[in-house]
Amino acid sequence: MKLLRSILEQRPFWLWLLAVVLCLQCLGMARPLLSKDGSHVYRYATKQVDLEQSHEADAANALNALISGTADASIMTRFVDKDPSQVDQRRQERFWKIDRGIGIFLCLLACLVIAWPGRSRVTIVGLVFAAVFIVVDACCATLIAGKAFSDLSLPSMATRVAAPLGMALGIGFTRRQSQGSADGQREPRNAWQPWPKGPTRSLDLLLRWSLAITFCAHGCKAVQGHAPFRDLISLSSRRIGLSLDETTISGLLTVIGWQDILLAITIVLLRTRWLLWWLGAWGIITAFSRMTAMGLGVYDLTMLRAANGGLALVLLSFWQWQSLQNPELNKLEAKGITQ
Repeated sequence: MKLLRSILEQRPFWLWLLAVVLCLQCLGMARPLLSKDGSHVYRYATKQVDLEQSHEADAANALNALISGTADASIMTRFVDKDPSQVDQRRQERFWKIDRGIGIFLCLLACLVIAWPGRSRVTIVGLVFAAVFIVVDACCATLIAGKAFSDLSLPSMATRVAAPLGMALGIGFTRRQSQGSADGQREPRNAWQPWPKGPTRSLDLLLRWSLAITFCAHGCKAVQGHAPFRDLISLSSRRIGLSLDETTISGLLTVIGWQDILLAITIVLLRTRWLLWWLGAWGIITAFSRMTAMGLGVYDLTMLRAANGGLALVLLSFWQWQSLQNPELNKLEAKGITQ
């Protein structure tokens, strides 16, 4: 117990909570990179999506010709034997190794933020690299443009980008008070130096705006009836014995979408604790909806979205910590947009 207590005292609670959120996110990101799925960067770099779509279109046309009697069965031979993954095999293998290396790096980073609570430049550099990779991966998802709302890939991942950047800020500016004072009295062991005003506002705005952007992007998708969201509601409801028709699902999606947009606007304009509790709870519910709809096998999809609700709870804890460390520093204006 003493060892565990000494480890927990190496960081304030909000920073440990952020470390757990980031750890889950990194492990969720690493799974497709270490499997055959790969990242969006890998798919874009190897042109896999274009090759598969072209191959499938040609195969479909050939099959239609065979059914209509305008071609014989030999036309299908080249599609049966053809494997798009064999095109430029060396190039694909090279990018696959890079993808796998990044997956291993994310696993190591997940362990590092938990097992190494002290300040470290190595950890900070790794966190910044992770944030850059998430941005590049989201941009590649947009460029591939193989799915609906692919242009909202980067806004949808705003919280995933903010998590490592917030962790880097936390590691860089969280320091202990000196163990002794001028009159010889010993400082409390868990005392922390107050954050400067600039980093405090930077972290506050980073977390709030990332939550707002992500929820707004998800809200826009829901209002327009994003098909995967419809499936989540339909499949999750069936698991609890409900059978919802398309009209009901469309109505629920519209309400959920406008709720997300309203939450996004409110979190930017106001600093209220109840709103963060709401955002945190809703973000966790939507993350777990992947498993309630598709089973425990997609646990990585839930872990990947840990920041959607987790960052709201981190920000709530950070506000509380700031008010205890330096009440004067926490007196920010009610209108967050003018902070």
